[in-house]
Amino acid sequence: MKTIKIKDVRNKITKPLIVEKGKKIEEVANLFLDNKINRTIYVINSKKEMVGYITLKKAVKRLLIDMIDSDFYLKSGNENFYSLSKFASANIVDDIMETDYIGISDKDSLDTAVKIMYKFDVQELPVMNENREVIGDLNVLEIIIGWKKIKEEEK
Repeated sequence: MKTIKIKDVRNKITKPLIVEKGKKIEEVANLFLDNKINRTIYVINSKKEMVGYITLKKAVKRLLIDMIDSDFYLKSGNENFYSLSKFASANIVDDIMETDYIGISDKDSLDTAVKIMYKFDVQELPVMNENREVIGDLNVLEIIIGWKKIKEEEK
């Protein structure tokens, strides 16, 4: 079976969405609205290094939290009041971004990316260079493009 490298399939469908730390959450919402396929926005510092990410799900949860009264959350038992109130008062990406992340490089193989996506249950991965700069995005749809390419070459 042929090995396909990430550089051969990344950015075919999606380009990485990137914001700097300190940006308002509303800017993240607009970025998602302007790029309807992406489900992840990568957060970088002033040196252009990736420091975290925000998923569409988490951004929507923060933006819409004001529409649901706190009694709903308290009765659901899913979140304690302190974490809920802290999340509800978040205004910038730094307050809601995830800082635990895994990325891949252009040199990695498609099967490595598939294993990572499966293990961590994600639909997008940042493609980073050796300086932790985001140079691309690998989406599950791009994985399918790579899979089709392999199947066609096997014929």
